Amino acid sequence: MGVCSTKKTQTQALQCSYNTFYFRQNVVKWFRPPLNFNLELSGMWKETDKRSNGGEEGRGKRNAIRLHDAYTVETVVVADSDMVQYHGAEAAQRFLLTVMNMVYNMFHHQSLGVRINIQVTKLVLLHSRPDKLKVGHHGERSLESFCHWQYQEFGGHRYLGTNHVPGGRDDIPPVDTAVLVTRTDFCVHKDEPCDTVGVAYLGGACSAKRKCVLTEDNGLNLAFTIAHELGHNMGMSHDDDHDTCTGHSHIMSGEWVKGRNPSDLSWSSCSRDDLENFLRSKASSCLLHTDPRSRYQVRLPPKLPGMHYSVDEQCQILFGANATFCNDMEHLMCAGLWCLVEGDVSCKTKLDPPLDGTECGADKVGLSHSHSDSAFDSRCLLTYICDE
Repeated sequence: MGVCSTKKTQTQALQCSYNTFYFRQNVVKWFRPPLNFNLELSGMWKETDKRSNGGEEGRGKRNAIRLHDAYTVETVVVADSDMVQYHGAEAAQRFLLTVMNMVYNMFHHQSLGVRINIQVTKLVLLHSRPDKLKVGHHGERSLESFCHWQYQEFGGHRYLGTNHVPGGRDDIPPVDTAVLVTRTDFCVHKDEPCDTVGVAYLGGACSAKRKCVLTEDNGLNLAFTIAHELGHNMGMSHDDDHDTCTGHSHIMSGEWVKGRNPSDLSWSSCSRDDLENFLRSKASSCLLHTDPRSRYQVRLPPKLPGMHYSVDEQCQILFGANATFCNDMEHLMCAGLWCLVEGDVSCKTKLDPPLDGTECGADKVGLSHSHSDSAFDSRCLLTYICDE
């Protein structure tokens, strides 16, 4: 099982000290089971997915299956009831579609070597948490519960009643991965809040009861968290676990520095190798078969995310409905979004850059020079170094 635990940064008042803050993914021990071995950890299910034609059995055969140009990962995204209550149903749906569009683009980065299409086939908003879905502070148990629940709900053709959000057909397509987004503060192995924001089973994609990702709604960085955990689910370990890939900032890094250049949002050669090993194994076979009903997939927004959200709305995602953009810090906004909460006397930041495409003034750096569209001239491209 690959586990990503990410440090939450503290907010700062009117200071430009983002370079000292990190996302930290504490490396948790995992192992690649030998042939014919079913992983058993804290009640993790032993059954293998029949769709994967052998599950773990093909994992060690590096070149058993040739690589294809593209793979489709049919994904169901579930918003936990506490997230729906925090954002509101319509806002939660809008936010998640924007986030998954960002995730989709991350998996299309040329550094990955293989085109991975993250296809959202179903978006589910839980207005109340089902009795069989137990989400608490213990991350591993919550992931286990979600895996069991998603298998019951999405293992066959089921209709989710009042929890169903239109975006596909009522008979749910097969699911290659399932993502739960919650606002519950969880820890990996402890029943208490901590800095973990993502948990996933290593190489669990395609496996009926291990194709699961649990993420915490941590604001504008949610897309990074989901991409990182889906990477684990598709066989990628932390770069820190490879001698040749330590000391660099990539999507699967064990340490992510906030405020870094957007070119760091790429995949390392080790992640690429891990992914290729997984794709060459029989465990990934479901990614080669796309259900015909997936043509009714959820439509992701075509524009850059910053074109859908104003800076005030982005501050509200980070700090709640009473937050607005801090105009006094506009000159630093491409390095980190500064917000003012009603009743506070000073601006604060979580050091999250504004969403890609956010308008940031004519004196700011726009999108890459390859963009000739003048509509993009005054928009931030993720993050830039904080001006002195």
